[in-house]
Amino acid sequence: MASSNLSSILLLIAAGSVAAAQSPAQLDGNAPFDISARSTSLDYGANVLIFHDVVISQNDVHIEASEARASGDMYENSEWQLSGGVHIRAEGGRLESRDAKVRIVGRRVASASISGTPAQFEQQLRDRSQLARGRANRIEYDLANGAIRLAGDAWLTDGRNEISGRELIYDLRAQRVNANAQDADDRVRITIRPESKP
Repeated sequence: MASSNLSSILLLIAAGSVAAAQSPAQLDGNAPFDISARSTSLDYGANVLIFHDVVISQNDVHIEASEARASGDMYENSEWQLSGGVHIRAEGGRLESRDAKVRIVGRRVASASISGTPAQFEQQLRDRSQLARGRANRIEYDLANGAIRLAGDAWLTDGRNEISGRELIYDLRAQRVNANAQDADDRVRITIRPESKP
């Protein structure tokens, strides 16, 4: 195996342990929480705010959806149900899905769980022209730890090599993945494609 191919695999795959995250992103709870929408309404019976063609942003987190329904204290602690063309950008990564649930905790976007057929994400790899791309039935994004969990037919590639399994954990900051089989019948599969010679 070519050494550059091996280093590519080692960069992407750290089977059995997630690399220690780099210093966490500064998620300032006092940063402005901006919402823009084509229209908004209030369901008094359910105490839910409804936004259409909405864009939500705070710090470096940017969220778009066709519709958002917010329950709870919108700026302090709340849960947002997003639907239709959901796009989430943060930490140099991009997540896309049909539906998502976003939690606001302590005045900041704390987590997002997206689902679709499939839900997918991508991130530009540092110092390389390649993209890390992944998909799964459900993706959970923990903003505090900069990690995403791909669950259900999970698949991840660095543009050449691939890894798949029932569940993968991808560290956005270290750009590494943890892949552990969930039980005796589960298997993690890795496909290594040698570099083509010039």
